[in-house]
Amino acid sequence: EEEFFGVVLWSYGRSATTTFMGSLRAAGVTYCRNAEGQQVKETFRFDLRKAPIDTCRATVLPGQRDVVTHVKPGWFDAYEHPENDPATNPSALTSSWELFADLKAAGFSIVVANHRENPLARRLSQMERAVTAKYEGPDKDPALYFNNATLRHEEARAFFCDDERGRSLKQIFLEERKRWDRGIFDAHTLGFRIHTITFGTLIRDICRPIAEVLAMMGKHVSSDFFRQCDL
Repeated sequence: EEEFFGVVLWSYGRSATTTFMGSLRAAGVTYCRNAEGQQVKETFRFDLRKAPIDTCRATVLPGQRDVVTHVKPGWFDAYEHPENDPATNPSALTSSWELFADLKAAGFSIVVANHRENPLARRLSQMERAVTAKYEGPDKDPALYFNNATLRHEEARAFFCDDERGRSLKQIFLEERKRWDRGIFDAHTLGFRIHTITFGTLIRDICRPIAEVLAMMGKHVSSDFFRQCDL
């Protein structure tokens, strides 16, 4: 039987994760299947339990022995993600240690660690996406926002300064980094192979990190790969 390789992208969003995941998928690594059997990028986002991890492993099809899933450290923040709060979902995983232990038991062995070097830029990208969703779309007038300097200022202040839990922006960034670091420590302790990439590398040369991960999976990376990847 061909060896199974499960890859976990451990990264917050707005960090070129869709580019990385899509490129790895194009190279032949499939998205993990969720409990409904759908191949999705963030397999366990709304169902952070052991059962979906087992489902992912059990539903890998012949010829699709390699899978990848994206896990965001922020999912363990029960305030932001009440669906993963053990108080209301007793079977929810409560820590990155539990997550990686279950992934390890299911056959996953590689963690790709990505942390955007500039958290303020990532935060700005989050705000832009939130504003776009709020003011653009059917039956909405984006000019209401884009032509109103006062409203733009209010939206920016609310997003950057008015944290519901009273945290400063610096505190938020420190909490996020601590949660990300903890996951890497847990994965390493549990025996995962860790491959660190940077946001800068992903946006400058996506081919290189994809080739490096494929090589970790024992895949032969030919010169043709780079020629096709650069197209």
